[in-house]
Amino acid sequence: MVSNRIISFKDNNCIEYLDQHVGRMMEYYEEIFLENNWNEVTAHRLGVREEVVDLANRVAIVYHDVGKAFFQDTIVKGKGASYHEYFSVLILHKTFPLIVEHYGSLVNELFNAVAWSIIVHHLSLRRSIRNPLHVIIKPSIMPGSIRSRNLREDHAKALSAIIKSWLGVDVFVEPGVYQLDDLRKTPIAYSLDKFFKQYYSLALRITRVLIVTDTLAAQDLRCSRDYRVYVADIPRPKVLLDARRLVKEWLQG
Repeated sequence: MVSNRIISFKDNNCIEYLDQHVGRMMEYYEEIFLENNWNEVTAHRLGVREEVVDLANRVAIVYHDVGKAFFQDTIVKGKGASYHEYFSVLILHKTFPLIVEHYGSLVNELFNAVAWSIIVHHLSLRRSIRNPLHVIIKPSIMPGSIRSRNLREDHAKALSAIIKSWLGVDVFVEPGVYQLDDLRKTPIAYSLDKFFKQYYSLALRITRVLIVTDTLAAQDLRCSRDYRVYVADIPRPKVLLDARRLVKEWLQG
């Protein structure tokens, strides 16, 4: 589907490509969630339109691993892409206005729900960081080799093609150097207090979609049957309270 394909996983001779992974996740999303009216129930409980829930889920699925494009050097060596989700949020931040422009039904603030879900869907694998929002508030806690990463032009074009293919939106993903410090400029960094009150319930549901579809797609495509849903990935209330406290301290400081 895409030239210069982005590798999302490699282990010996087993290679999974990002466009492949997203496509498989979409299949599971439609089979497990849409066919069982999950979005309809979610929309009714949260008081939002069903099409907004559906679009938020699809945006999260498409964007959740785009940050792996910054880590192709480590992925091809079988070392993975630790903390790629933060770079996924940076790409989302830069291209989200075009999604909002294309879909009038998607409100601007929905960025926070999708961004939160992308960040926390690997929470159980990030035990070295007690709260994943620490990185947004204090990027300096990250290793220097991760705080700044370069996106090649061919990989940027591949990401643009994947986003257009699955969301129908013409976006231009900019190549070049991306800094984790720029996370502090994203909506989720300066409007978390409002987010906790209005969008967390939706974010939690999007996170469930990501965990289930991501795990099942990996199980199909990564030459292994050992993958399972990480219940610990679903954020707990204490994570919310810690994040809220950190944001208040940051704003007051």
